[in-house]
Amino acid sequence: MKMRDKLLLAFVGALTVSMTVFLLFCYYCLHSGYFSGISREDMKQALTQGQQLLAETEMQEEVLQKLEADYKEMDFALLENGNWKTEASVPVLTSEVDLFSAINGQHQICAEYEVEATAIQQDRQVAYLICFVDRMKMEAMTYEFNMPRASGMLGKLAIVGVVITLFFIGVVIYGIQREYEKKEREEKSRKELISNLSHDLRTPLSSVLGYSEMLKNGIYDDEAEQQQFYDIIYRKAIYMEKLLTELLEYSRLELGTIRLQKQNMDMTEFVREILIEYYPELEKNQYELVLEMPDEPIIGNWDKEKIGRVLRNLIDNALKYGMDGKKLRIAVEKREKQVYVEIQDYGKGIPQKEISHVTERFYRADHARNSQKGGMGLGLFIVQEIVKLHNGSFYMESKEQQGTRIGVRLPV
Repeated sequence: MKMRDKLLLAFVGALTVSMTVFLLFCYYCLHSGYFSGISREDMKQALTQGQQLLAETEMQEEVLQKLEADYKEMDFALLENGNWKTEASVPVLTSEVDLFSAINGQHQICAEYEVEATAIQQDRQVAYLICFVDRMKMEAMTYEFNMPRASGMLGKLAIVGVVITLFFIGVVIYGIQREYEKKEREEKSRKELISNLSHDLRTPLSSVLGYSEMLKNGIYDDEAEQQQFYDIIYRKAIYMEKLLTELLEYSRLELGTIRLQKQNMDMTEFVREILIEYYPELEKNQYELVLEMPDEPIIGNWDKEKIGRVLRNLIDNALKYGMDGKKLRIAVEKREKQVYVEIQDYGKGIPQKEISHVTERFYRADHARNSQKGGMGLGLFIVQEIVKLHNGSFYMESKEQQGTRIGVRLPV
């Protein structure tokens, strides 16, 4: 995805989330501020408080006075054995039948009042604490903002709106900055790639041209020296081919033109086949090889050529940069529905600050950059991308002066 498309997507996503959060908060604020008046819940809350007060004292008149003082928009009355007590001028309900009719909205007083009541047990008798609210004061939508009920919601709305906006602007700016830094690193890496590629190709190419000219002009002492010149030309040609193959494979990955040619294969046997190529180098340098592989086959459906590329890249990396300990461990294991292939060296390791970057395109860690062993910083990137194409994953652990363990997980 191009940077422009990523930024556009980030901006649209941030705007969408920001507007959603802001609108939800606006709804909450409007519900609190534009719903004015008294609700049924308010009435029930007042009755609950009155019920608690009556349980604590027998002074019914004082309880009614306190409720009237605490809830100025409500009126209260007490019905006990047909006796009516109230501090307000409200319609009198002298029977339980009238009371229940009023609560259910079926009494004539319901044209003017909303009624709620709660039963109170007193001396084996039931009394009723009743709450009256003028219908004109009941909860309803209004175009007049109720500031006391809103409890400063306008200020909160403004503050939250600013915070949400600044937060998502910060997220987008941060994303842009990260993308810019990434592009800057990639551009720097591309320049280094051109420089490295020029250097890495010039040296072997000079050797090929020089030794070819000597062979052409017969400038050698004997057949042994002639064969030595042929060997040098061959090795340098193989090295140049490897660099160009790596660059070509990277280009195909970037363009998305790589297509997997999967086939059933035995991973344990395949790893052994790959290792045969490295035995001469291992023996020549007296490296210790530790193999941890099961005797039984591990069959899976993979692209043999691409998986071979992955294994060779990992082994090459270990042999180039991790042989200070002169030991190489290769393990193959099946766990549930995955096969794990690990290559571990016991060399200098990779600094922690560089581990997260080693799979980036063109990235070369300091220990690799300062070496004379070539490479364009594409090996691990190619490994990771090929593994992803197989719906697998790549992992790495490294400790300085202790070595590096790199592995891949592939579905079986």
